[in-house]
Amino acid sequence: MEDPGNVEIIVGIIGSLAGIALLVVAVYSYRRVSANKALDLRYGLQRAFNDHSLLRNGIDQFLDTVNQSHERVMAARGQLTGGAGQIWTREFADDKNTLTRLLGMAPQAQGDYEQLSRFELEAQLVLVHRSSGELRTLREKYQRILEDDDKWRLMREQQMRS
Repeated sequence: MEDPGNVEIIVGIIGSLAGIALLVVAVYSYRRVSANKALDLRYGLQRAFNDHSLLRNGIDQFLDTVNQSHERVMAARGQLTGGAGQIWTREFADDKNTLTRLLGMAPQAQGDYEQLSRFELEAQLVLVHRSSGELRTLREKYQRILEDDDKWRLMREQQMRS
């Protein structure tokens, strides 16, 4: 029988070299994926700030407009000076305070996010989404109130025509 020692050594060396090459490729791929993930997070964060800015702009005036509309509808219904009017006034004041708090705590966009780590980018993105969600909820509440007021006005107008 032949001594297979040389073949085993050669195969072992080839396997070791292949393992080292695969390790280098894996580390390179991991770094590329991490860089792409950070780039994606920076892009997502910028997009989230843009959406947040659209929600934030004009919401204060929108709430004031809806308040005026709702007070007029309540006055036309004869509810403004009663308990419903007081409840509405209190609810509106609470919502305005909530809005002031949300706008004061809203995260601010920075010019450059290159220096932030992936984990900092994720944390910032969560803050922006949370703030946007709270603003969106408040805006949708007042949008529904405005729609209800418009429905009442339309119904009232149809009754007046009849």
